[in-house]
Parts: sequence; C-alpha cells; structure tokens
Amino acid sequence: MRNDGEGIDPTLAAEIDGEIEEEISFHLQMRMEANMKKGMSRQEARAQALRQFGDPQDVRRQGRRILASQGSSSRGRAWFAALGHDLQFGLRQLRRHPGFALVAMVTLALGIGANTAIFSVVDSVLLKPLPYQDPERLFMLWERPPEYPRNSVSPRTFLDWREQSRSFESMAAFSDDGVVVTRGGEPEQISGAAVSPGFFRLLGVDMALGTGFLPESRQSGEPTVILTHALWQSRFGGDPALVGQTITVDGKQMPVVGILEPGPLDRRPAQLYFPLIFDPSQVGRASHYLTVYARLAQGRSLSQAQSEMDAIAAAIAEESPETNKDWGVRIDPLRERIVASDLAQSLWVLFAAVLLVLSIACVNVANLNLVRASEREREVALRSALGAGRLRLLRQFLVENLLLALAGGALGVAVAHWTLRLFSAWIPPGTLPAEAQVQVDWRVLAFALAVSLLTGLISAGAPAWRAWRQDPNETLKRAGRTSLPGTGQRRSRSLLLVTETALALVLLVGSGLLIRSLWQLQQSEIGLDPENVLSFHISLPYSKYSEAQASLDFFQRLRENVEALPGVESTALVTQIPVTFWNNGLFFSIEGETPVDVARRPGAHFQRVSPGYFRTMGIALLQGRDFSPRDAAGGPLVAIVNETLVKRHIPSGDPIGRRIAAGSGDFARSYQIIGVVGDVQVYGLAPGAQPDAPEIYVPLVQAPFNNSFLVLRTDGQGSDPQALTPAVREQVRRIDPQQPITQVRSMQEVAAASLSDERFITLLLGAFALTALILASVGIYSVVAFVVSRLTHQIGIRRALGALDRHVVALVLQQGLRPALWGILLGTLLALGLGGVISSLLHQVSPADPLILAASALLLVATTLLALAVPGSRASRVQPVVALRSE
Repeated sequence: MRNDGEGIDPTLAAEIDGEIEEEISFHLQMRMEANMKKGMSRQEARAQALRQFGDPQDVRRQGRRILASQGSSSRGRAWFAALGHDLQFGLRQLRRHPGFALVAMVTLALGIGANTAIFSVVDSVLLKPLPYQDPERLFMLWERPPEYPRNSVSPRTFLDWREQSRSFESMAAFSDDGVVVTRGGEPEQISGAAVSPGFFRLLGVDMALGTGFLPESRQSGEPTVILTHALWQSRFGGDPALVGQTITVDGKQMPVVGILEPGPLDRRPAQLYFPLIFDPSQVGRASHYLTVYARLAQGRSLSQAQSEMDAIAAAIAEESPETNKDWGVRIDPLRERIVASDLAQSLWVLFAAVLLVLSIACVNVANLNLVRASEREREVALRSALGAGRLRLLRQFLVENLLLALAGGALGVAVAHWTLRLFSAWIPPGTLPAEAQVQVDWRVLAFALAVSLLTGLISAGAPAWRAWRQDPNETLKRAGRTSLPGTGQRRSRSLLLVTETALALVLLVGSGLLIRSLWQLQQSEIGLDPENVLSFHISLPYSKYSEAQASLDFFQRLRENVEALPGVESTALVTQIPVTFWNNGLFFSIEGETPVDVARRPGAHFQRVSPGYFRTMGIALLQGRDFSPRDAAGGPLVAIVNETLVKRHIPSGDPIGRRIAAGSGDFARSYQIIGVVGDVQVYGLAPGAQPDAPEIYVPLVQAPFNNSFLVLRTDGQGSDPQALTPAVREQVRRIDPQQPITQVRSMQEVAAASLSDERFITLLLGAFALTALILASVGIYSVVAFVVSRLTHQIGIRRALGALDRHVVALVLQQGLRPALWGILLGTLLALGLGGVISSLLHQVSPADPLILAASALLLVATTLLALAVPGSRASRVQPVVALRSE
C-alpha cells in the first residue's frame, strides 16, 4: 500500500493512511447500522456492508493514488486537511446523536454562562483599573481620631492639608447635597455635590461642553453649575445650547458653565456640581463633612506621603488641641474605598460557586462521553485495527469535545447576556460601585472562549484516556456480544459521579448556611415597629428657607396637614430614618462623670426629631418623658439618650437630669437628659453592622435642619400606607408648589433594604446550588440509565431465576446510590473544610451547622432517588424473554 504513495513524506503517509482507514470504518459502520435496522443480525449486517462497500484494499490504493497525484507533500496542508476531516466527522457524529449533543451543550452552556456572567461582574469591579486617569495614584484622605479609623474632614483641616502637602500634586474636597432643579414642568430633587477647585482635573474628567468653573467666578461667588452628561441627556434632552443658559437650582437662577464628558461620573449619585466655596477666615475644625481626594505626586511613595501627612496632623493638633489632639491622617487607595472588602469577598465566593457549577458540568459531560465511548468502543477498535494511531484517535475525541464546548460556549454567552440583564434588574442600588460598568466586552468574550476550550479539553479527558488504553483485539473479540462495563469503566464513572455529587453538596451547604443566616437576620429586633409606617424625605433649599423659622413653619404646617388625613394616626419629623447605615456622629461627654481626655471622647449618633417621633416609630420610652411643645427653641436645651449610651457611659445613678455635652468648638452644646429610649438598629441588620450604638436625640426646633424625613403611622385599618403618597404630595404642594418629595418608602421596605445585599448574594448562591443539583441528578440519571440498558441481559436472567421487582430495583439503586453516598461523605468533608470562607457572611450560624449539613445531604439523597426512579422502573419491567432476545 505504501508504494501507492510514493513521494509522500513517511510521517504524512501514515497520517493519510489513518484518515483513509477512518473514513472506511465510518462508512462501514453506517452501512452496518442501516442493515441492522432492516432486521439483519450483526454478522449479516457486516457482511452485507462489506459487499456493498467493495474491496477496502482497492479503496485504500485509490485514495493513496489520489493524494499522491495531488502532490500533497505539505505537512501543514495535510494537517489542516486532517483537522477539517475531523471536524466534519465530529459534526456528523453530533448529528447522529442529537440527544447527547443537546444535553451536553445545554449543560456546558449553563456552566459557561454562569461563569461568564459572574466573571463580567468580578472583572468590572475587582480586576479592571478604575476609569480615571492614572487611578493607581488616586487616594482618599481621612482625619483619624484616636478611637475611630476614619472621620470626615473639616474645611479648615482640608485647607491646611492642601496648602502644606508636597507629596500630593493635587487635592480636592467633595460634599454631597440634594438640590431641587426646575426648568419647566415639575420640580425635581437631584443629588448634587459641591466640589473644590481642581476636582475634575484630579480625576482626569474633562468637559464635553463649556469651560467649567472659572477662578474668577469662584472668587466672585457667582453661583454656577456643571451637569453630568447623563443628566444633560435625560433632563435636558442633550440640548447643546443649554451651556450659557440658566436653570433654576434651589430657587436660584444659575448659569450652566459645563457639561461633563460621558464616563464614570454619570453613574455616581451626584448629577449636578456647583463650587464648594468657603471663607478660610471663617471655617473651623469642629464641623466634619468633607470627603477628600488626592493624587499622589510622581516619584512619591505612599509611605513618604503618610510621613508627611502625619507631620502636618501633629502640627494641627498642637495648634488646635481642643479639637484635634492625637488626631492623625489616614490615606486609603481609592479602589479600596470604592470596593468594600465584604463586597470583594462576596464576589469571590460567587465566582468560586460558579466554578463549582462549571466543574459539575464538565464532570457531567465527561461522564456522558464515557457512556458514549462505551457505545463506540467497537468503532474505535475497528479503526485501531485498520491502522489509526492512538494520537489520531485522541485528536478525534478532542475535536468532537471542542466542538461541543464551543457550541456550549456560544450558548453560554447568550446565557450570560440574559443573566446580566436579570442581574441588573435585581441587584440592589448601591451594591456595586458606581465606577463599575458590567457588560459583555472583549475581555468577557475572551474569558468565555478560554473557558469553553478548557471545558472541552477537560470533558474529553476521560473518554480519550479510555480510548488510549483500549485493546482493539479484545474489543473485537467481543464483537456481536453485549458486554458488561469493565472494572475500569465502572470505577471511572463512579468516580465522576462521586465528584459531581460532592461538589453539588458543597454548594447546597453554602447556600443553606446563607439562607439560614438571612432568616436569623430577618428575625433580629430592630428596636421599632415598622408596620404601617411610611416615610418621605424633604430637602428644603437653603436659598429659599435660609431662616430657621421658615423651615420649622413649613415642617410644622405639613405635619398638621398630613396628620389630618384620614387613616393617619400620628406623624413626626426626623433628620434620618434608622436602619439606613447613615451616621451623623458627634463626640460627647457626661458632665459629672470621670473627666475624659478631649481626644478620646466617645461618639454618638445624633438625631434631631419632633415631638411624637418615638410614638410614631414604635420606639420604647424606658425612662423619663418624651419631647413636648414646651421644649421650644428658646427654652432649655434638652436631650433623650438611648439605653446603650446610659449603660456604657452613665453606669451609676439616674441619667434623668444629668447633662450631656455634645459637639466641638462652635458646635458644642450642653443638653439636659429628660428621657431614655430603647436601642434602634441605626446601621441596619447586615452582619458586621454595629448592633448597639449610643444615640442622642434633640428637639428639631432647638437644632433646626432643612433636610428631614416626615414619618407617619396609619391606623392599620385602611389599605397599604403607600396609598397615602398622593395625598401627602398634595399637602406638600399646597404649602410650596416647587417643593418635591423623595425616598417614599415604608419602614418595612427600609428594614428589608438593609438586608438587600445579603438577600441578593443568597439568591444567587441558591440559584447556583439548584443548578448544581439539577446537573448532578441529570448526570446520575444518564449514567444509571445507560448501565441499566447494558444490564438488560443480566436482569432478564435474574428475572428468569425468580428475582422479584424489589431485587431488580435494588440492583439499579446500587448503581447510583452508592457513588452518591460516597459523594455526600466527601462533600461533607469539603464543606467543613471550606466553611471558613463564608464565615464572615454568616450571622449566628456556624459554618459546620449540623442541621444544614443534614438537610443538604437528605436533599441530595432524595434527588438521587428521584433520578434513579425512571431507570429503576424501566428495569423492573424487563421480562426474561425480552432480555434474552436482546442478545
């Protein structure tokens, strides 16, 4: 035969021989199967196929001559030609087995799609650089009191830092503030921010239109505004003529001096910027409300900057010991502040979970391939006998599996696209950083391609290894006889079943722990009665309500009007509703207690409230009295403190009548304590939130504030409290037609929102665990169904010898239940070992919770039994005659 290929490289000739033999084998196999469908026995079908096909030796010689005449001496061309042949053969194989191809592709699509979707989130949040210029040089600076890691910065300190620091080439301050924008139609509350000079230049964000803030306008104090590109498009229709025109902001006409270029600032809460202007001669160090950004100078290190800032802080402390004694400076890389550590941990946990799902998918497809390889063992043996080398067979398996994996990967990208759409719709606002833009881009597509190729290689491993070790002579000797799986085959399949069952259990345990933790959090006491309570936020513009009495009159009139609405039981005002992570802290000391160093005074959450607040919110009054109209603006300053403050700082004696000094510098006030109330979960219910924080409540009339929440309690007899929203909005409009209301939420929604991140993570992990459970059960069913089909003869004999249904069913259960039980045992050990990974996400639940471990194991056993029900039932219906006929 080799003489027919004279002139061809010997190695290439061997490959061509293998291809010819493979083609001959394929056509013979096809004709044999067609003949067998006509009712011929295997031997008759093979003999007829050979007669139909002609002399194989003649076909080989013709093939060699054709190739030789074509002068195919190029090894590369031949290799690609062979690869093309493998692709065609692989596609034919998939078309011949559409059920197998569909199950494998869908399985891989689920695994690859889930991985691609979560990777796109991980990539945008944790891996990509921040979308600012030279983001590695961006930092956030904080004042660091002795007892706290971070504190907002006072204007005076910020100015000193900016003037004296040489380690940072630029420094800018930022202060959030809500504003009311009116330009035709309804007034709208928009998140705004006051920024110091150089803020946009520091971040590397340019103007798309306009000049931005000019030094001369800052010096003159002229009110000007800059809009984000998103606000310009959504609120003003992208009108380029807007620059230079005026819009009404908080009742003032302000010219628009710039439109920011589209970018990350579009996704931040602040959509409108105005200059942060303060007179250096009038600002102090007692009021802390600035967020400070800084850009490290070229050639300077973080340690050098820290040393310099420590020296500046020491000088400030020496100059102003009453406010800054022992205060330092904390420098955080911007990325660390933007991406919270608990968010990063949650994302890595989710990524690990989807990797487990992908692993289960790979194992599942590998097991399906093993089953299919058993059916193809005669084909493989025939090819080997005809000259196909092991490498040639290995390449064919790889090509077939890569075809499956790439098809699954393409479906997976579609799955990822829809998953991200659901992700965007379900994810709670504020969970991901504003700078993160989650999308399917080239990085994500490259990841999907890499994962697809990897899964193809992994899932091809087991059948390729089996084909590598197969003895063609032994296989051909068994031709015509139904053979039972060998020990190696049984072990391989059982090992894969054990693996996917163990991985599925790990996911079930993880999601079970988070579900139980979430349930525990939802049962936590928040210190108030949220039922039938509705809240609204109202921010009165200072330009319009510059007088304290004007804002107090507005709020008092609104309270009276709303309280007169049908179904409203009581109303109150508060500067910030609880359970929202918000903290307005003030340092305090108790007069008469042991003197405390001014630098180490404790801090407390500071709230301004109206009379009736505790009754409306359902907060228990434990001692003393509530605020009343006699606690007027000009009267003695009074305060109510919570139980934690009393326990920690007034351990002896009656707190009623004691005086508490709160604040620093010009903001220091001394209040007489008139009551004690129960603790409220100010910082929410999430794990890690400070459970019991000291709180100080003072009357709103004694410390007026333009930003407040109106809370109302209904009598519970009517419909949903949300139904009162139009009536409340109408009452606001009657008092001030230009005043909008925002953040309309029931307290039950507020409490639920405090756990939204935990609920979302639990939901995702639960979805992955369910996917893993389904994949594992499909894998067990597929393997056991195949084994039952191969055991038909054995079952028939047993039935002929008197075996009952339960004996047959027990035989089937043994095939799937035994590896599942081993998998559960292995999975339990893995879950115990990996429990610490999610321990910080748990609340009052042990990572080794026996209830969750037992429930997960029982669920997996039940699912396994369900998966075994169909093949078990099928096996019990096998009759001896049918079994013997199958031979």
